[in-house]
Amino acid sequence: MVTAASLLGAALVLIALFVTPRGERIASRIDLSEFSPPPCVLAVSAQTANIDLVISGSARPQLLVDGELHGFGLHRSRLAASV
Repeated sequence: MVTAASLLGAALVLIALFVTPRGERIASRIDLSEFSPPPCVLAVSAQTANIDLVISGSARPQLLVDGELHGFGLHRSRLAASV
C-alpha cells in the first residue's frame, strides 16, 4: 500500500511539473529601411498564433513585435523566439 501511494504521489508531482504553464514576454523593433531592398513578405512559423498587423504610412517603415510566448514545462525550461 505504501509503495502504491508513493508511486501515485511521485506521478502526480511529475505531472504537475510538466503541465505547469510558462510565459515569456517578447518585444522587438526592426527598422525596415536598413534593408536593401526592403522586405515585402512577413513569414511566421508557429503551431498556433494570434497575429495583429497594423499597416500605416509612416515615414520610417518598421516592424514592431509585441506579445507573449506560451508553453508548458519545468521552471528551468526556456521559451525563445528569433526575429
